[in-house]
Amino acid sequence: MPITGIASYPPTMEEFNLHWVAVNAFDAAQPLVLPGSYAWSNFNADQNAVLSAITAVTQAATNARLASAQLEISKRELRERVPRFRKTVQLNYAGTSYLRDVPQTPAAGAIETKFMEPLDDMEQLWERINAAAGDSGPGIVLPGNYTAADFGVNILGMRSTFQLAQSEDTELGFKRHDRDALLGPIYDRMLQYRTAVELHLPAGNPLLMSVPRLSPIPGTTPPGLVVTGEWNSTINKAYLSWPQSTFANIDKIQVRGCTGSTYKAADEEVVADLPPTATSYETDWGLTAPGALAVYKFYVMATTGNENGGKAVRIVRPTT
Repeated sequence: MPITGIASYPPTMEEFNLHWVAVNAFDAAQPLVLPGSYAWSNFNADQNAVLSAITAVTQAATNARLASAQLEISKRELRERVPRFRKTVQLNYAGTSYLRDVPQTPAAGAIETKFMEPLDDMEQLWERINAAAGDSGPGIVLPGNYTAADFGVNILGMRSTFQLAQSEDTELGFKRHDRDALLGPIYDRMLQYRTAVELHLPAGNPLLMSVPRLSPIPGTTPPGLVVTGEWNSTINKAYLSWPQSTFANIDKIQVRGCTGSTYKAADEEVVADLPPTATSYETDWGLTAPGALAVYKFYVMATTGNENGGKAVRIVRPTT
């Protein structure tokens, strides 16, 4: 399988690994060795390191998605408190300066400082109103017996959730860097192998006909799918569909995704492999929390190793 992106490294490395094993079995007395005394055992170790690094990125990306989902849930819950607080002040403290001091609801996509500032202002105002009430009443209590103390606890939790999401995102960046640092060297070794094996084996050896490729065969790129999609609240998943491809040599349709608003090939993850005849797909990958956003590409993968991801499809899960 040619190298066309991160997802193609595992199967391509395995093809080279198995071919190298077969070449060494053919000439056990003189195993194939690349420049720098780089033997099959070195390649096998490097392959395992790349696989581990790819797995580490996948796990880190999962942790980052979970933290991001929890952040969105916490933000939504606190944002909903602001208009309820405002209405309670309007009802019980009409004509006072308190209403003027009630902050606006922070924007859902605001950065931490901008998001927390109005909530901090609301906490201080709430405490000021309660202190002024003194023994004359309980001050402000929102529906569900939600008190200023509860709000204070949620404020602390909100800050911790912001910090966790940032920490997981930073860790994901480190894991991606570690992974990417390994891809170039092992690609170069596979490139060296293609030349070295031709020099190592005698002309006409059947193994020369099955040397793995690193680039697709020219002229066989399949047309991309025209995919449309939307969030389906009935099934609580994104529903995506497309006309069936008429390309003759499809191996499979591979769904890949990125969280966030922009599709970046370096950050894509394999979500699912679908049969060539598939025309629809349902998923909540990256969309487990209300307000979450994910971008998908549906790659038509040819039997020759070529692929075409077409245009990315952006799905937003509603907040309600």
